[in-house]
Amino acid sequence: MRLTIPVQYQATFLERRSRTPRSCYLEGIAYAEVREIPVHDVSTAFLVADTSGLSPGLGPVGGRPRRIILHGGQLWRELMDEASFRALVEEKGTDPEAWAEVRYDNPFAPPDGNSLCWMPELDTTTHEEAARQSAAGIREWNDDGGIGRMQEVQLRANRMLAVGGQVFEACEEPCWTVGMHEGEAVVRLAMYGPEAAAALRKLQDASYWHWQNRLPPAQMFHIGREQDAVLCAREMGTLTEPRARRVRIAAKVRILRPDTAVLADDSLAIEEAAWRAWRVLEKHLPSAPRDAGLAIIALRDALDAGGGRATADLGDAVTGIARHWQPKEAAESQRSEIFGDCAHAFHTRGSGGAKYGSHEAFLGHALESCWVASRRWQRRPPDGREWAHLAATPLFTRSGAAEAREIITLAEARELGGQLGASLDADAAAASEGRLRLIAAMDGVSFTGAATADPDTGRIERMVGRAGRPPSRTASAILESHAATLAAQAGAPRMVR
Repeated sequence: MRLTIPVQYQATFLERRSRTPRSCYLEGIAYAEVREIPVHDVSTAFLVADTSGLSPGLGPVGGRPRRIILHGGQLWRELMDEASFRALVEEKGTDPEAWAEVRYDNPFAPPDGNSLCWMPELDTTTHEEAARQSAAGIREWNDDGGIGRMQEVQLRANRMLAVGGQVFEACEEPCWTVGMHEGEAVVRLAMYGPEAAAALRKLQDASYWHWQNRLPPAQMFHIGREQDAVLCAREMGTLTEPRARRVRIAAKVRILRPDTAVLADDSLAIEEAAWRAWRVLEKHLPSAPRDAGLAIIALRDALDAGGGRATADLGDAVTGIARHWQPKEAAESQRSEIFGDCAHAFHTRGSGGAKYGSHEAFLGHALESCWVASRRWQRRPPDGREWAHLAATPLFTRSGAAEAREIITLAEARELGGQLGASLDADAAAASEGRLRLIAAMDGVSFTGAATADPDTGRIERMVGRAGRPPSRTASAILESHAATLAAQAGAPRMVR
């Protein structure tokens, strides 16, 4: 499907007797190709219908549930029929307010302000006429024809499919999420995938979730755990807000391909809670009482040992922090004995005890996050989506820019297999049962190789690189180095292939 899309791009110029570049917006045309895929090459993974009004892109389509299909190992969400899509993206638009509303449905114009196509508020005609009229006063004009913007449009089109007269956009895995809205706890749908998880580990900053307008993992649940999400909704409002008047389930889901839902939600909740707690509790370590200080040290050591990833030690450390805080219904003596005035200020925050944005509020949120994540960690189902309790210590080995780390979630195994071009589901299943260890090699940006190792001796049994080729020397070396560390931890001699 070929599209002709009006775009706006920026040109720069220098006026005579001026060293400061100025810019203006010009009109251009971008051509994009959307791949057309036969219907028999895709399978429907989910049918979703979110009616909360808080989850753009997951509501019904044309009065029926929205399809999320699987093709090439990637999930794709249904947008609209081809005729409506073509009319939308090829429309120039003249009314800024009306155009702002349709951006939510236009993949070329996302609602984050970084529109790839038409933005009527830029008023290109005025800019262009002004620039051309003053051409006599311009000594340098830089106009590349908008080639950069046009390349961006095609890259965005590469993330779309046309199937059976409908247009689909690449998406992340759907999941349940819980939040307060107008005094009630709303259970609705959201999207979560490897990119957000990688960003959490990279930034190691809980504020990421606020600025990226995404919910923290503590409030996210696997798509098959609707009842757990409802239970979480009933427990909301313990301290941060008045308790919800009622719980509203604002979405319906039908799962047709359970194997495509691999979100390790409880692991992500532990990771987010651990980082949030450490960032606000580290400054209390010198003055904390003995028990609280030991809990903070255990949290720090678990984060260091696992690189911030959810391990059994990290789960225990977060649970240790959570023991020092209880909900409002707990006994008065458990309020502020451990963390002093800050914890007490958090406890009374709902009635004005701590100002929003203050350190007391951040500390309170961190403690509550640990409490919620700890309960989830202890109740996590043994369904093979994560096997943190079987992970070895240490979890990773680094040498320069190269790193080897053990894979302990099915989501990571799928991401690893996708980058290497190999299916590792059987290896992941064996790892979840403790029959082998799945190890990945990284170059700091992406996966470069994988290996399976004996769980008892650490001996490498098989290695695989990209596209079925053997891994590079660097990847092989770091994998063997990590296997040697595992062998030493097990008390076995070093084994090589």
